[in-house]
Amino acid sequence: MIAQYKVIENKNAAFTDNITTANFQHQQFIDFSSNGKTLTNCDFSYCVFQRVYFKNVKFINCNFTGAKFFDSNLREAEFENCKFHYSLFKYTIVNLKEVLKNLPEWPNAKVLLLQNHKVNANSLGDVKASKRFLLEEIDANKEHWRRAIAKKETYYSNKYAGFENWFRSRFNYYKLILDELIWGHGETPWKIVVNLFLLLLIISFLLSFSTNSSFITFLSSIYKNYKAAAKVFLAIPQHIISDNISIAIIILARYLSLGLYIRIMFNKYSWR
Repeated sequence: MIAQYKVIENKNAAFTDNITTANFQHQQFIDFSSNGKTLTNCDFSYCVFQRVYFKNVKFINCNFTGAKFFDSNLREAEFENCKFHYSLFKYTIVNLKEVLKNLPEWPNAKVLLLQNHKVNANSLGDVKASKRFLLEEIDANKEHWRRAIAKKETYYSNKYAGFENWFRSRFNYYKLILDELIWGHGETPWKIVVNLFLLLLIISFLLSFSTNSSFITFLSSIYKNYKAAAKVFLAIPQHIISDNISIAIIILARYLSLGLYIRIMFNKYSWR
């Protein structure tokens, strides 16, 4: 059986009064505008908003689950404790702060919404908002896989049962952790420099380690080997390192770090 519902089209209209506890499910708002109104406990689930403009309109405890926004301006609208689960935004201007304070509580639903907002921000040329949505999406993904590992909730214990899901959840979680540590998900180039410094220092330490050397000699050896490792990294032929494995690791780090840095610069300047 199919239950039919009547679709009400509100076109070329506006909210003229403050509204409390109203059901607008499945309605369409086309060329709709309002200014300075407050809507409380209203249900806009599965509504379609097309070319709407809400200026200084405040939505409190409203439900926008499954709602779709097209070519709209919500820049000056305020949302307090509203639900946007599985909603869609396309070519719609919306305040970054309002989006972030009304994200779904479920990590997987949060990821879907943030992915949509990222694409929407890209379509509007809002680079700052797009990058923020990307980082928030990564954090939500990380939380999703963390919960999948913990399996303290029924949803995760049922969905991620078995060895394959056990391995997949840990692989995805630690991959995100490693990605953040190496280069901050492509947003913090200074992490590449710090990690290179630490890698060369570790190699210098291992090359200098000797049970027969004094502490002063050991420190001096670390300094010499660090300079030599830096020369290998910079492709300067005059160095004292003879260990082929260490040389291979340093050369590999050189090309990997260069590739990551170019990727960061490309992402940064390709928006301009």
